[in-house]
Amino acid sequence: MKAFLVIAGTVALTGCQLSSPTFVGDELVVVDQPTGHKVKAPIAFFSTYPSENASEACRAANEQKQSCVDDPISPQQFLDILSEQDWFTAVLPSSSGSDYELLISNQSATVTNGSAWQNTINTLSMGTVALPTHVRNFTEVTVQWRGVEIDTRLLDVTVSSLTDQNIQDVARTALTRWWQDVSNNGVFSARYLYSALDASDYFANMQLPAQIGDFVKEDTQLYHDPFKGVISRYLHPQYDNALLDISVYPILSPLNQSDDALLNSELQQDLAQAKEVAMARDMTLDDDGGIRAFSVKGTTQNADGKVMALTASSDYAESLFASTYVFRQQDKIVKITTTFPRHVSDSLVQQAMPLIIVPEQSKLMAAIRGMQATQQTSVQ
Repeated sequence: MKAFLVIAGTVALTGCQLSSPTFVGDELVVVDQPTGHKVKAPIAFFSTYPSENASEACRAANEQKQSCVDDPISPQQFLDILSEQDWFTAVLPSSSGSDYELLISNQSATVTNGSAWQNTINTLSMGTVALPTHVRNFTEVTVQWRGVEIDTRLLDVTVSSLTDQNIQDVARTALTRWWQDVSNNGVFSARYLYSALDASDYFANMQLPAQIGDFVKEDTQLYHDPFKGVISRYLHPQYDNALLDISVYPILSPLNQSDDALLNSELQQDLAQAKEVAMARDMTLDDDGGIRAFSVKGTTQNADGKVMALTASSDYAESLFASTYVFRQQDKIVKITTTFPRHVSDSLVQQAMPLIIVPEQSKLMAAIRGMQATQQTSVQ
C-alpha cells in the first residue's frame, strides 16, 4: 500500500511540478533560398528505396525500436520543390533523357527526448505519463551520371512532428542543405565527375607545350563527358581569328584495330560534320584531296598520323579554313585543329607533337574495355 501511495503521489505531482521542455528542432527553410550556382543541364528525378546505410541510421535513431516510416514525404513533394528551384535547366520526372539523375528516398523515426527525471516518472507510472517525443526525417539523395553513382548524402531534419503544415518545409530544408553541400563540393563539376568515375586526370598527368611557334596556350577545359576528354586553346598575339586547338580523348572503338583505320574514322566523322555546317551556311566545301598521311619526327620514334585540310567558300563571304591532324598515343586520340591552311599549320604540328604526353589508360576505360572483352567472349 505504501509503494502504491508513493507512485500515486509521484504521478500526481508530475502534473504541477513537471512540464515538458519546449522542443527546439531544426530551423526549417520555409522559402526558396537564392544561390549563386546553377547546373547548365537538366536532371532526371526518381524516387527510390533507402540504402542499407540510410536505413541503419534511421533504425539507430529510433529509440522506441519501432519500424521507421517509409516515404513520409511523398516523391511528388520533393519533385515540386526541385521544380521550383533554379538549380538545373529542367527537372525531368522518371526520364532517361539526362546524363545526370537524382534518386531520393526518405524515412522518419520517432525519438524520445525525455530528461532523466521524466524517464523515471515514465517508468514509475508504468507508461501512463508519456515521454516527450520528436521526429527525425532522413532524406537520402544520390546523384548518378548515366546510371553510375557519383555522390550520396544523407540529410537529417528534426521536428517536433511531421504534419501537413510543415512537411513541405521539411522537404525544402533537406534539399536546400543538400544543394549547399553539393555546390560547395563541386559535385556537378567536370573535375568531380572525372574523379568519381576514375577517368583520366588530364590536369595532373598530361603535358602540353605552353607555346607553339607564336601561339600561346590560353586555357584548358574538360568536356563535361569523360569520353570526350579535354581541349586546350592556343591564341596568336596578333591575329584574333587564328586559333589552334589540341584535343585529347580516349579511344572508344576496339584498341586492336589498325591505327590507319582508327585515324581515318576520326577524320571521316569530322568531314561529315563539316559538310553539314557548310550546307547550312550555303558554302562549298573542298577537302583538298581528302585524308592524307602525316608523320612527325620525334627524338625516340616518329608519330604517324593523318591530316585533312578543308576550305569552305562562297560568293558572299570570306573563305574558312580548317586543318585537322589526328594521332594515336597510348589509348588516346590527339587531335590538333587549326583555322588556317596546311602550309602554315604543318610546321606548328611538327613542333607540338613531340612535346605532347597524354595520361595512361584510366581505370574507367580499363573497366569498360574489360566488360567489352567479356561480352565478346561470351558471344563467341
